[in-house]
Amino acid sequence: MHQPKHRRLIIVLFPVLLNNFLS
Repeated sequence: MHQPKHRRLIIVLFPVLLNNFLS
């Protein structure tokens, strides 16, 4: 069983981190 959950987490956190950086 191979489920890359960290990838989804990064995809979800990416815009948040970008928004924080731009803010």
